[in-house]
Amino acid sequence: MHLVALRAVCMKRNRAELSTISVSALDVFASALGVFIILTSVSLPFIFNTSQSDANNLTQAQLEAEIKSVSDPEQAVQKLITEIIALREQVRELERMSGGDTDALTRNIESLERALNDAENNLQSALQNRKTTEMIPPIDIVIALDTTYSMHDELRSMQGSMMYLSRILMKWSESPAVGIVEITDGCDYSKRKKFSLQELSAGSLGDLQRLVYSMGRMNTACNVDVEEGVHLALRDAIASNWRPNVERRVIILISDFPPYPYAVGEVQRSLQNFSSKGNQTISIVHPLNQYSTREHVAIMKNLARLGKGEYIDGAGSIIGAIILAL
Repeated sequence: MHLVALRAVCMKRNRAELSTISVSALDVFASALGVFIILTSVSLPFIFNTSQSDANNLTQAQLEAEIKSVSDPEQAVQKLITEIIALREQVRELERMSGGDTDALTRNIESLERALNDAENNLQSALQNRKTTEMIPPIDIVIALDTTYSMHDELRSMQGSMMYLSRILMKWSESPAVGIVEITDGCDYSKRKKFSLQELSAGSLGDLQRLVYSMGRMNTACNVDVEEGVHLALRDAIASNWRPNVERRVIILISDFPPYPYAVGEVQRSLQNFSSKGNQTISIVHPLNQYSTREHVAIMKNLARLGKGEYIDGAGSIIGAIILAL
């Protein structure tokens, strides 16, 4: 009997020791797993930044190889501008997400901008070698674009095609310059976006594209009628820094609704005064929608007549309408 009791005591002691060992091992594994999770969480942003930088380095190398193989300098400029815009957006995104090191991306941008300047010089040389008889004379163009909610589709079309329009103008005009002013409701006009009239070049195209993409973001809903602050945008357009050596000056008003009734008289007088001087015109692009009336159409056609420009109903491509308005 003593032997049986001794065996029972030993067995109980062994089980207790085994249980103690098992719990201790479990604690160790759990602690190790916790440390692993914490380290992984801390490392993720830096892993992400590294992968982004590697990806951008690869993109830059590929881009430079493509540029060397392109004979048309305008295509090279387009590739560089697109890449610079994309890289800057990635820099902003990384700064917002983690505040991590973006030096690699910044160096990429600086390198691309240097290449952009070289491409611009090549482009200018190519343009100078063209016969001037095959090109549009120097022209100044100011686009007043309605960016209120009802013009959402037209604005998106403009944003997607502005670079295309700029390349057309640079290809077929000796010296094109473009300015843009936002048409908004009168109560919102102090927050409008504006791109001052300046000659198109590889250096200004990126700024122009970014401005166009930033338009149409106001949503204060302070206005309840359908008419727009056309008269305010027209004031800005007429007051543009027109180049003194350029005779051909064009303003293109793009809006689906006419000016406020109280401002129609001011708009009409401004159109007549502007179009009475030399080779200056104001054209109207009038996208129609379900709220358009015959009276609206009549008002907008009359504005085009007073401005000695074109009236275009805006059907189809907004860029095509702008080209027709020239």
